[in-house]
Amino acid sequence: MIDYLKHYKVRLTVVGPVHIGSGREILKTEYIFLDGRKKIAVMDMAKLYKLAIACKHGKSFEQFMSGENRMSLKKWLDDSKIDSKKYLNCAKYVLDSSGVDFSNGTKGINVMEFVKDAYGKPYVPGSSIKGMLRTILLSGRILANKKNFDILAQNLRKYSHANSKRNYYLKSEIEAIEQKAFFTLKRDKKVPSNAVNDELSGLIVSDSKSLEITDLMLGQKVDCTLSGKEMNLPILRECLKQGSEIEFSVSIDTTICRLNKEEILKSIELFNENYYECFLSAFAGATKPESNAVYLGGGSGFATKTVIYPLYGKKTGVPLVSTIFKKTMNDKIYKKHVHESDVDFGISPHIAKYTEDSGALFEMGLCRLEFI
Repeated sequence: MIDYLKHYKVRLTVVGPVHIGSGREILKTEYIFLDGRKKIAVMDMAKLYKLAIACKHGKSFEQFMSGENRMSLKKWLDDSKIDSKKYLNCAKYVLDSSGVDFSNGTKGINVMEFVKDAYGKPYVPGSSIKGMLRTILLSGRILANKKNFDILAQNLRKYSHANSKRNYYLKSEIEAIEQKAFFTLKRDKKVPSNAVNDELSGLIVSDSKSLEITDLMLGQKVDCTLSGKEMNLPILRECLKQGSEIEFSVSIDTTICRLNKEEILKSIELFNENYYECFLSAFAGATKPESNAVYLGGGSGFATKTVIYPLYGKKTGVPLVSTIFKKTMNDKIYKKHVHESDVDFGISPHIAKYTEDSGALFEMGLCRLEFI
């Protein structure tokens, strides 16, 4: 009997810091900086509360945690004269924060937490990986045969100027393109748009193996302009650092999914060629992604998560992306980010997303994918 399931082990090697958000923020009252702000200690607040009670500062701690205009946790600890050896025993973990610039108000802000398993170890959910692969595969199928998508592309462009709520803007048009690419099954012939017809239901991606807290760092959002100017922003994230390895498994049910390893690798290559040609090449100092480069997680930028450029190329894609921003952002944010100048700049968006690691800047979310 021939096994209809194909199983692969896959490894992503982190090149640029990767952030997969848990949906929670670590408050400024839950961490302290150490060693001249080169490290950050994330505290176990239950343990710290017990310590405060033991040091007869329980009421003061409660007032500190409930206050609206909160001082930093470190200041409260210093003011309360609690011994550093005692409160450091209440730390959950310590991260490297040497790449953060504290000159622009970054010191007293919350930190976006990386998702962790039941044992407190970071990992990457399979849903995040599959979402990344879905975008890449859709781009690959579009780029391999654009004529198949011509009518749908014309329709999306036509309705891009329509007014609708942000959550519904171009939703049906994008779904129609995905259905053209992936809804090849005939499970529900009466309703072809039913998700049961999606062949990627046969693509099963596991959660990654758990990583270690030592694989995490504190990353700061860095925007880079077309000329290469760097702007350090007061946005902090827990990130997997360079060299971390994300290992997971991929299974393909060949009875419903025509996908194979070769198509995945070819789609990645096509995606990267298009991404560089239509977006990244506009930025001074940017280098072309390797053929097996992928972009995972939050903060990697709009151009890594859209099929607009694969559908339309740069000439038509730039004004269309600018229009999408105008329709989905409020006027204040749209003007603040100067998106009305995107067409003049010849690129949209006109900012690339980076984070510092080990003294150098890397594209946010950049990884190398390999089958092992």
